[in-house]
Amino acid sequence: MICSEAGAHTGPNVARPGSTPLERAKAALSGKRVLVAGLARTGVSAARFLAGVGAHVVASDALPAERLAGVAALASLGVDVRAAGADVGTGFDIVVVSPGVPFD
Repeated sequence: MICSEAGAHTGPNVARPGSTPLERAKAALSGKRVLVAGLARTGVSAARFLAGVGAHVVASDALPAERLAGVAALASLGVDVRAAGADVGTGFDIVVVSPGVPFD
């Protein structure tokens, strides 16, 4: 945060009149290429949110698509779903790891 000479706080995390958290999320995430790893409840929710603010989302899980609830809804939002351990590629701006994904 920066204090200007007039004493006003400025910076990316400072609320501005008419600026909501959703508007700031859209500004920060729109057009970003995001990988969401793990498609249980948290991963599906993250993918839905990210797609909703304009991110280009690739969502992956080790399970086959037919065993994942909510995958059809993600595809209808433009999320590129890669199930059953399919290759997700590279070049992501952001990687979101669902809490249930093991790190080993």
